[in-house]
Amino acid sequence: MSDRIKIAKLGASAYLTKQLPAAQVIDIVLDIWRKNQIPGTVMIVDDDLPTLEVIKHILTQWGIKVVTLNDERYFWKTLEDTAPDLLILDIEMPHFNGIDLCKVIRNDPHWSGIPVVFITAHKDPNIHNQIFAAGADDYLSKPFKYSELVTRIINRIKRTPSI
Repeated sequence: MSDRIKIAKLGASAYLTKQLPAAQVIDIVLDIWRKNQIPGTVMIVDDDLPTLEVIKHILTQWGIKVVTLNDERYFWKTLEDTAPDLLILDIEMPHFNGIDLCKVIRNDPHWSGIPVVFITAHKDPNIHNQIFAAGADDYLSKPFKYSELVTRIINRIKRTPSI
């Protein structure tokens, strides 16, 4: 076990034993390669255009395709048209709040497994409880560190099977 820990600390993606068949080694290498590819598409829903643009700019620098939506009334159509790998939601929006959108997603058999991350300025623990009760996977408080946003988004996408 100590060898595995040492290797993990060095940043290795896998631990292979010496006696593996060539086909299995190829499968492992291909799996590691796929996991290290920059993830796919993120859909951001927020009525604040500057926030949409900042997050889009941050994520596209990492090769992530970003779809922005500033009118939540078009949420479902945009979701189905773009088939994102992850959703970023705001809470406060004019027509529907992000918590309700999250509940709708979690009640749909096709979309129920998509990762949902909230970005919010709310500091109230009750709001945070509502976010998770609605089915959110994570949240970031505004203001947030760009590196933290990118790390959380990429990790969530990599660990989620394709929708």
